[in-house]
Amino acid sequence: MSAQPKYLRSLAVLLGIGGLVPFIGLAWLCLRDTSGSSEYQHSLVVYAASITSFVGAVHWGLVLGEANTTRRHALQLAWSVVPSLAAWGVTTSGEPRTALVRMALVLAACWLTDAVFSRWGAIPAWYFRLRSLLTFVAVASLMLTGLASSG
Repeated sequence: MSAQPKYLRSLAVLLGIGGLVPFIGLAWLCLRDTSGSSEYQHSLVVYAASITSFVGAVHWGLVLGEANTTRRHALQLAWSVVPSLAAWGVTTSGEPRTALVRMALVLAACWLTDAVFSRWGAIPAWYFRLRSLLTFVAVASLMLTGLASSG
């Protein structure tokens, strides 16, 4: 893996932290909403699905940037579509509270898979550290909201 310029890493951190705003904001709105409305819950599930798709797409981009491909690259490319398929499945089944918990589990499973790819050197270490922080906050937001929301 080639080293990224420091300013790109800094930008990735800034954008990643910014991407947590909808997780935290929507979770807060869900927990504050005592009317039983599922609008915020649905919005949080849809946002989480888009982020989950992005997490998989990172692998697509990493593999396409390689000049010499290996069997691991083929596995990584195949894996890259799994998160979006799983997220789609979650968004099309179940009520929002259940979908929030399921989406948290999908994101956690994606992180576990990325941990394996990280050990194999398939993703940059700095990215995995950032991804770990972002995933922790996203999963916590989803789980807290899914388990604590009323109605």
